[in-house]
Amino acid sequence: MKKENKYPAPHGVYIGPYLSYLSFSNDRDLEIDFNGTKEFGSLDTKLYVVNTGVQLGYQFILNNRWAIDLVFIGPSISNYRGKMTLDGTFSSDPGEIQNEILQGLIDRFPALEDLVSGETVERDGKIDTWSYGFRYQIHVGYHFGRER
Repeated sequence: MKKENKYPAPHGVYIGPYLSYLSFSNDRDLEIDFNGTKEFGSLDTKLYVVNTGVQLGYQFILNNRWAIDLVFIGPSISNYRGKMTLDGTFSSDPGEIQNEILQGLIDRFPALEDLVSGETVERDGKIDTWSYGFRYQIHVGYHFGRER
């Protein structure tokens, strides 16, 4: 690695801490069919993720303008917070509807099951849990205005 790290930053192997915050929100209008009877409602979902960890990566420069950053490994401790709010007038239990929606999300995103295992969501459900996270990524950058 001495051969690669002889160049000035940002070229070479690096290790360092990171902190990231992600926020997702979604508001959906629902049409639910109960034995031929259509009922309407809305589902407001919010998910927040905070990751803190350490990453190992490699960055190099091409043609004095392009930067490529490869993060090989980045374990983290992550906090996942979510809230689902279901509004509407339903003939059945709204908590049951929301749990079916949550199960549908778990079927589509299996890793979500580890975060919500053993938890159910009520009409205004909240999830707040800690777990391990992991990151790996590729960044490509271009430097505008640099003289050759």
